[in-house]
Amino acid sequence: MQFIRLGITNVRRNIGRSLLSMVSMALAAMILSTALPVAEGYPGMAYKVHRQFVGGDIIIYPGRFRPDRYQMADAEWTFTRLPKDLVSDLISFHPEYYTNGFLSQEREANFYVNLQDILSAQLARKSYVDGVSLNQSIPAFITWTAQDGSEKAWFSPLRARDPVSDLDRDFDELITAGRAFIRCDDGKFHALLDNRRTVLPGYEQVAVGSTINVDVPSATLDRHGNYVFDYTNMRSFEFKIVGRYALHTRSLMWQDEMGNYFTEDLYWTTPQVLVPQTTLTLIWQQVSGGLPLPVTEVAVRVKNMAFLENNTADIAQMLPDYTVVSVPYQVKDAESRGLPEPVLRYPGELARPEDIRQTGTPMDLRNVMVAITYSIAALLVASNMLIALSQRRREIGILKAIGARSREIMLMVMAEVMFVSVVGAAGGFILLRSVSLWTYLSNRMPVLEIGVLTISDFTRVIVMTLGFALVFGVVPALNTLRMSPMEVLRNE
Repeated sequence: MQFIRLGITNVRRNIGRSLLSMVSMALAAMILSTALPVAEGYPGMAYKVHRQFVGGDIIIYPGRFRPDRYQMADAEWTFTRLPKDLVSDLISFHPEYYTNGFLSQEREANFYVNLQDILSAQLARKSYVDGVSLNQSIPAFITWTAQDGSEKAWFSPLRARDPVSDLDRDFDELITAGRAFIRCDDGKFHALLDNRRTVLPGYEQVAVGSTINVDVPSATLDRHGNYVFDYTNMRSFEFKIVGRYALHTRSLMWQDEMGNYFTEDLYWTTPQVLVPQTTLTLIWQQVSGGLPLPVTEVAVRVKNMAFLENNTADIAQMLPDYTVVSVPYQVKDAESRGLPEPVLRYPGELARPEDIRQTGTPMDLRNVMVAITYSIAALLVASNMLIALSQRRREIGILKAIGARSREIMLMVMAEVMFVSVVGAAGGFILLRSVSLWTYLSNRMPVLEIGVLTISDFTRVIVMTLGFALVFGVVPALNTLRMSPMEVLRNE
């Protein structure tokens, strides 16, 4: 114990170098902490409006729209476009997939979700999954007679909504006129429209309580399993508008040349007509002759947004032939290109989107960065120890002369190295975790669960810190410990 105390005393005697080593280990520990699950999550209310409308926190698209470098090398890829009547949220987040096209594997000819793949993955059994919902949408046209007697027609796809699930997701918060769907709406020809339809070219507002005619094309399946819609053979259905919704997503602020500040509220606006789930099923049976209702995407709800990106990566491994992306990541990528909300007043030179590009899957370099950072921090500790030992050669020679063994002196050196490293790592971890604590609390995690997770992550940080400290701390002491007492004192 006296050699351990002597090592800690040496930390105090060389406080300048010790603080430098502590700071380097603190930075390394902070980088390691960012690679832990909490760094891949979001507060509980993040992107809530987008998640409410999509129906989940993670979206699963059929096909691979975000290839990585390895996928690009293992198969033949071709340039293709999504069909115009494929109703998916991709039309809002990646309209270029419909217009410009994208790289896709030639064998991936089916643009619809195979439910057997989803069932085989057993997503519902995952501990972090709170629910799975299907985006079932079909192309349709609204025909509406205005007050002046003129007839209007718009492309307005029908999208199914589950009244029970929407109640759990507080969908009624998005309602601006009328009401949201309730249980008794299921099976009835009731509909919800976007309150902001008027900003879309050619679309007009429809009052709550009025009726609209919806024309739906008949459908068949081709040999690849894709749905083919016949717009020359349409069935007409009459819907009553029971409510309108608005998707207010964010606000932009800017300053003009005169120093005046302006703001603009942005809304994600869609032409879709929302109808109850059972109602869409009834319509589809009539226009398709009993074919399975098409599923264009799957939404997964998680129990805790604090680990969202880790959950997304896990599901992506389970479904290698699908594109799996979190809603926050999807939205942030779209916002970098001026999507998905139309901007009306914000200066164009400030809102200039990036060039159209096909988003790829980034390589995960977190572990590499952690290893590099820890190596640099440990090398700094080792260099400081090398300087310190060279200045204490006389002290080490005297200790060996009075009977101190090499392993005892090594214990003194290791005590100094580990004390500096652990204190630095603990400080860095506590600093970063205190900032991340809001992510846990906003997701309503139990205090006990937060405590257990914090202890587990802290243990991982300390173990890795000690591993690097021991490896790099032994090296500078070895040469000094090999010298005899007379050799040390002779050089003094």
